[in-house]
Amino acid sequence: MQDNITTAKKYHHIKNWLFLAHIILSLAGLSFLLFSGLSLYLKDKIILFAQNNFLVVAIYIFILYIVSFLLGFPLAFYEGYHLEHKFNLSVQKLSAWLKDLFKKQFIELIVILASSEVLYFFLRKAGNSWWIYAALFWIFLSIVLAKLTPILLIPLFFKSSPVQDENLRQKIISLAGKAGANIKNIFIIDFSKKTKKSNAFVCGLGRSRRILLADNLVNEFDREEVCSVVAHELGHEVHKDTIRLLVAASIFSFFAFYISDIFLKGNLKWFGFKEIYDIAAFPLIALGIFLVSLPILPLQNGYTRRREKYADLFALNLTNDPLSFISMMKKLGEKNLADVAPHKIIEFLLYDHPPIEKRIQAAERFYNGEEGS
Repeated sequence: MQDNITTAKKYHHIKNWLFLAHIILSLAGLSFLLFSGLSLYLKDKIILFAQNNFLVVAIYIFILYIVSFLLGFPLAFYEGYHLEHKFNLSVQKLSAWLKDLFKKQFIELIVILASSEVLYFFLRKAGNSWWIYAALFWIFLSIVLAKLTPILLIPLFFKSSPVQDENLRQKIISLAGKAGANIKNIFIIDFSKKTKKSNAFVCGLGRSRRILLADNLVNEFDREEVCSVVAHELGHEVHKDTIRLLVAASIFSFFAFYISDIFLKGNLKWFGFKEIYDIAAFPLIALGIFLVSLPILPLQNGYTRRREKYADLFALNLTNDPLSFISMMKKLGEKNLADVAPHKIIEFLLYDHPPIEKRIQAAERFYNGEEGS
């Protein structure tokens, strides 16, 4: 047990440093584009053979994205493939990992290209109000992606199937009925083909709403433990946490774009840009949003941790089986190589779930009658 805790600490120590490396490299890259004049140079070269505004934006963003991907590939490979194999968490072959990576990057590129075109349309047409329309579009895009994720995006990476175990299926149906949750779609996805980690989550909106359970969770945990996981996810459904998080993200979007507008206009001429819709000023917009996102991240994580805490308490009340909840949490910690008790600063900055040690302690208080509904 102690060896597993030590290994988990090492794993997350590396992950935390990699998170910091991503921040530093992003800041360095955007700053270099601006201070070196490379962004202006790139735009000037593009407009030599592309006069259409939409084409100029598309070429600029495409080049930036490809260069960023190539420069960041060694870090992505180390974090996504080497590190997971080093700590015996991944079962993917390199070819399968690369296939997933390229699919993910292609989808990301399409979304970024489309979003950038819409952003610059607003910058050209809406003037000083561009940030309002940009925030509204971002909210719309978030809703669309949330709705499409379970029916379009997840199937690109995982195969899903209905719950086959009749005993488990009946337990889940009974739990959902007891919870009064308006969710009928519960699927198992083939997580085990890629990782030894276990997971479960609610995703989608409206008719696409569903609970997804990792196959290794269903196969390696006993039925009562799986029901504790399902009950937690039902808690998110009953509490409308997806809507709550979308509302919180929407508020943040308006704030981020507003600050970005101030940052853009305040530094426009300093870097030699004439108009806010100059594509060469894109790194300035990205830098403004990035800088405001960093201090907001702990607040977002804190709110999400709070919602997760309520979902845990809901699960404990629904199943009235804290011992299964505790054993489930211990297994998740071991299989996912979780840092069960991270430093308080790390928890505050990076954790969007309560640490496993705190979740177990809450279940123990519930068991002792010290924490109720």
